[in-house]
Amino acid sequence: MLGLGLPLTNIASILSGEIDLMSDLYCKAWVVFDGYAATLAAADSYNVSSITDNGTGSYAINFTTDMPSANYTPAVWAGCDVARNAAQLRLGSKFAATADPTASIFSFDVGNQFGSRADADYVAVAIFGG
Repeated sequence: MLGLGLPLTNIASILSGEIDLMSDLYCKAWVVFDGYAATLAAADSYNVSSITDNGTGSYAINFTTDMPSANYTPAVWAGCDVARNAAQLRLGSKFAATADPTASIFSFDVGNQFGSRADADYVAVAIFGG
């Protein structure tokens, strides 16, 4: 194993071009932001051009470079200050997505333990596949 956590044979395959680093195995976009802020801005990101605030607890991630298709897998985590009564922010069937994913935008909602949409202090999204 090398520093990348890949067997030496995989490193050789990458260097020879047999394995494409933009394959479905790698994160193609990610962003971290404060969803409670008055103006949404990425604290850090890769392949994300902007974040849209669609209302309380509703966000859209706009990609700099479109995904190859809308068939990607998003991984989303959201957390909030306990004092705001929204400590158990969650994504679920009710809040999973506000619209079908497209190659250029991923929209999603975040909800609290009371079943209402809620803004989150910390939101992280990673996109795989496509």
